[in-house]
Amino acid sequence: MKRKITAVIALCLLGGMFISPSAEERPVPIIPAPKEFQRHDGIFHLPETAVLWAPAQQKALAGQIAASLKNEAGIPASVQLLPQDLLPQDGIVLLKTDSPAAQNLMKEKGWNIRPEMHKEGYLLEIGPRRAVLLADTDAGLFYAGQTLIMLAISYGRDLPQLSIRDWPDFQFRGVTDDISRGQVSTMQNFQKIIRFLARHKMNVYMPYIEDVFRFKHFPQIGKGRGALSAEEWLALQDYATQYHVEIIPIFQTLGHYENILSLPEFRHLAEFPGAASLRIGDPETYKFLSQALDEVTAAFRSKYFHMGADESWDVGAWSTRKLAERYGLATLHAMHYNRVFKMLKARGKTVMMYGDIILNHPTILNQIPKDVIIFDWHYRISDHYPSAETFRLAGQPFIVSPAIWNWNRIFPNLTDAFANIRQFVLDGLENGALGAVTSNWGDFGGPNLRELNYYPYAFAADCAWNAKAADPDRFARVYFQTYYGPGTEGLGDVFYLLNEISQQMDWPHFFSHPFYPPPEDLSGLIRQSVELPLYAEKIQESLREIAPRVLRHKDELPLFAFCARQAKWYGDLQALRLNLHQTNRYVIDDSLRRVLIPVYRRELQRLRDEILSLKSDYQALWLATNRPANLDRLLALFDRLATYLEVKSEEIQAGDFSFSGRLPSAFVSHPFSQSGKAVSTLYLRKTFSLDQKPDEAWLQLIADSHARIWLNGKEIGEVVARRTLSAMVESQRVRAWEVAKYLRKGKNVLAVWAKNYIPGRSAAANVFLQWRNSGTWAAPLTTDAYWKCSDREEQGWKTLHFDDSGWLNAVTAERPWTIARPYFSRKLPSRIEFY
Repeated sequence: MKRKITAVIALCLLGGMFISPSAEERPVPIIPAPKEFQRHDGIFHLPETAVLWAPAQQKALAGQIAASLKNEAGIPASVQLLPQDLLPQDGIVLLKTDSPAAQNLMKEKGWNIRPEMHKEGYLLEIGPRRAVLLADTDAGLFYAGQTLIMLAISYGRDLPQLSIRDWPDFQFRGVTDDISRGQVSTMQNFQKIIRFLARHKMNVYMPYIEDVFRFKHFPQIGKGRGALSAEEWLALQDYATQYHVEIIPIFQTLGHYENILSLPEFRHLAEFPGAASLRIGDPETYKFLSQALDEVTAAFRSKYFHMGADESWDVGAWSTRKLAERYGLATLHAMHYNRVFKMLKARGKTVMMYGDIILNHPTILNQIPKDVIIFDWHYRISDHYPSAETFRLAGQPFIVSPAIWNWNRIFPNLTDAFANIRQFVLDGLENGALGAVTSNWGDFGGPNLRELNYYPYAFAADCAWNAKAADPDRFARVYFQTYYGPGTEGLGDVFYLLNEISQQMDWPHFFSHPFYPPPEDLSGLIRQSVELPLYAEKIQESLREIAPRVLRHKDELPLFAFCARQAKWYGDLQALRLNLHQTNRYVIDDSLRRVLIPVYRRELQRLRDEILSLKSDYQALWLATNRPANLDRLLALFDRLATYLEVKSEEIQAGDFSFSGRLPSAFVSHPFSQSGKAVSTLYLRKTFSLDQKPDEAWLQLIADSHARIWLNGKEIGEVVARRTLSAMVESQRVRAWEVAKYLRKGKNVLAVWAKNYIPGRSAAANVFLQWRNSGTWAAPLTTDAYWKCSDREEQGWKTLHFDDSGWLNAVTAERPWTIARPYFSRKLPSRIEFY
């Protein structure tokens, strides 16, 4: 019976990911590893200016190779047209197999091109005076050129004599790139990514698009989000074609519509208000999709189109509940899929889609066409992925899609990524997968800088081209010298430490309120406070030592240094938390506490100054490769941290050393919900009195999952958002309004309507009201068990004079969310940080 790989076993398997080898152990410096390789005695010395001979049809390709030899290996090269009657005996020769010269040479040398080499395979023969690049296709010649360039980077002018016959395992080899949740590349950065993929013999780039396509018909979509126009996408495809990279869009057509559905103009298309899935069966849904697909399909030339359709958990919950009860979720999904298939086929597209919903409802496979290509995605570590066999036995074409484990990470989790990629690709190969396309994700605003993804991308390329030969140890011994330059293998130590950091911290914790009560088990905090600063110091030391030897991509070194600075700051913060905890627990003498006040305040000031410095550096790193859109939400989180530290410093000055970061107000619901009866619609009231009209007042509302709030009969606002992976939507889950003008001296009333659309779940709401008079903030009014509630609407229930004596007392409702308290003296509302 197959078993899951434990973390310890995975570490043992992948222990070579970062090893710096000795010269004697160094393997042939080519990524991906070639299928057939034989080294011969002797070298091929390139002259001061290398000469590339090419037929007229391949002159542009030869020019590409010549430019790379100069720019990346420091070897100037010129391009000469290949004579028709004589094959040059010196230099670098590019040949297509259908030319007479190639056929004569193949006969003379006894070379043959295997059938599997036809589309993208190549032969590279380096002799004492001549290097021959031979292939059936331009793509094959291009990949032969990439191999030659890698050899020149490592060996310089003295190339080893060798023979290579090489071809890929899979038709589709590439990455999906999440540009919808935060970072949207500049055109220059998109081009860099394409060049990187091509260098490592990947042929597919798949941008993940939710709302970052600039529609002419729907100008509201993607506004302010860095959306690309159709013209920009077409220009990028022109560029990618030169590198034999096909751009295939992933455009959602069912789930993950939260950004679009949060816009008032499109809310009616949602399964329910706040849902992330479209409403299946509604004619308006298909009218919208038809118009959207008209524009998106026209902007992408590939015959393939990925319709997304993953994680559509909201389907069947509300608007389509009766349909789901009648037909079942499998058929309901299949009905929608088939309508979208027809739209795409009518536009000349071969359809791709994610397979997670299908694996949850396997009967869908009996209801969809057999030419739909399924993206089978799994990211967990395992020694076997049975879904690959599921799709093979069903006769459904599929592509395996592991991941680089970069989401929410300071640096990608290479341990899990390498194990996942390696085994899943092998299972795909064994079961006849069409391709291996590896994912990255940018959850919650994409704070994880995408320029840190190249190392696991390259390992994914190694696996996708030659799955059985892909080996983390060999890969590590080649990557650094081929990407950064010979002598940079010591960066493996840097990556090892960055990977260790990735195991101990992540972006959600980095951005969270620092002064939540610490856990009972302090071992994690202790480890972070000791190890993270040590890792950071070692990384900085290693970078200073290696930097002079980095010949290419030196602009990436500041990224590694920034990760180290983050780790140092976070480790120092945990040390402060531990000290505060010890003070709270053991220091009871007031005089000693007063002695500690300036010590803590100095450290808090230092941490505040450093977080603002990190903010500035983060902004520069983001803008170096990405459009400015979406950055503001992340910069606000740095500012939020600075505010938390300021507040704690003021609290300590007043003698308060406590951990008071958690929102003090409770979620409340109807008491029936505690007896197992779901109360999907909830009505809440709270009357209270004020001695005088306040100078300033803030009202905050959080809901599970939709709510509206009134103050003295005046509707103040609405929360209509559920948990998603979108920072834009997450920012709408907590709403706060300045409401002083609606309050009055004497009696006031708050009224809340809340709705939960998920079957079997009860509505709940969380309210926090705080006001100020003459510079003094009163204790907040919050939801608790003294609020009145009902499960039915009554006339006048929002008004001050309504008699709610017949209503029940609310009950507190536990929600597994960690929510930071608001600081309205600084105009800072709460933030939901963990679930």
